[in-house]
Amino acid sequence: MHKSEGFLVVSDLHVGAIDQAQDHWAGRLESLASYAFHHRLHLIIAGDLFDWWMDYPTARPISHYPFLKQWQVYIEKGLQITLIPGNHDYWIDDSKTLAGIEIKRELLVLETSIGSVLIFHGDGFDQPAKNLPKPMLHRWLQHPWFIATYQALLPPRVGWKVMAYFSSWKRSPNTSTLRLDLWAQNTLPSLDATIAVCGHDHEHRVSKVDEKWYVNLGLFVKDQVAFQYKNKTLSLVRIGSSSHESWSTLKTFNS
Repeated sequence: MHKSEGFLVVSDLHVGAIDQAQDHWAGRLESLASYAFHHRLHLIIAGDLFDWWMDYPTARPISHYPFLKQWQVYIEKGLQITLIPGNHDYWIDDSKTLAGIEIKRELLVLETSIGSVLIFHGDGFDQPAKNLPKPMLHRWLQHPWFIATYQALLPPRVGWKVMAYFSSWKRSPNTSTLRLDLWAQNTLPSLDATIAVCGHDHEHRVSKVDEKWYVNLGLFVKDQVAFQYKNKTLSLVRIGSSSHESWSTLKTFNS
């Protein structure tokens, strides 16, 4: 039985972006799953695995993402993969299996030897108590009324094409980092978590807030960093191509 002995967090892969080359993804995503599998790590994607995704009642865009078949092979061997949908792939139907990937809405909290780790995407939460409301546009696009109207007006192939173009336009390189930085500064000290890990605004950074840590993983393609818990050690690692060798450590987090 393949049992996870730690975890590996990445964010903002944006696979399927129509304004970017896609031929490199097969190798990168296979390597990512292979590394997590061989090191017995639970692979967690903190949102925006897909640059665009929308499940219709009778259709889903699986054929646009052939890497899912690769990942399913590892999942069937025992690899655990969890996706916390972000604002680009929010429209995944949780009731349908997606190559064995577990879908976890909004956040995931995992325990480690130095305390709990809060993992989320960064676009916002539905609960006001978490002090990070979603932008109005995101709430509107995610509303059941909008989804039903969109799907009634646009058949799947047309709807997916429109979504892909909208996603490439909406994925701004100039998203402000201030919103998440202020959230970390004002809210993280009152949370039970020792470390908060997210992505969303595509700017990699690490900051200490009192005795806690805020980690933003940035953009997968640009920053190539992952948050890893392995051998009871929490660290930032540089994503490599080797499946068996440990990836190089950029920073270690201590209690």
